[in-house]
Parts: sequence; structure tokens; C-alpha cells
Amino acid sequence: MTQTIPKATDPEPMSCPRCGLTIRPRRPWLTVEHCPRCLAHARLPIPLVPIARGPVSLLPAHPVPEASRLHRPV
Repeated sequence: MTQTIPKATDPEPMSCPRCGLTIRPRRPWLTVEHCPRCLAHARLPIPLVPIARGPVSLLPAHPVPEASRLHRPV
């Protein structure tokens, strides 16, 4: 298995601090500012944050409960 070396012009991977979605756009002009999953499911504009490259950064340090787990009146 070969691993590709990122170029200096490649966009940084972005992660949502709320749901943990990680996005790495293929082109710089495809970057997004807000998490598409949180916008679609919870209608919350959560800004994506850049993550460091490497296996340690794949898991969030402090997971936040998903929208489906939050208290909702029935």
C-alpha cells in the first residue's frame, strides 16, 4: 500500500467539533466553512476547524452528543 504525500497547495483536512465529520476537499475552491451534516440534520451552522495530519487527530478530544441524543419534547 502506498501513501500519497500531500502537496503544499492541498487543502487542509477539516473536522466538525460537534459531530466529528472529517472532510478533505480535493481542490482549494471546494472548501466549506460549515459542517454539512450539522446543517442538514440539526440545522446548526457549526464552523469546521482544521485538524493536524496524523492518526492521533482522527478522534475528537471531547466528543459532543449528537443532535438525536439531545433532549427533545415528545
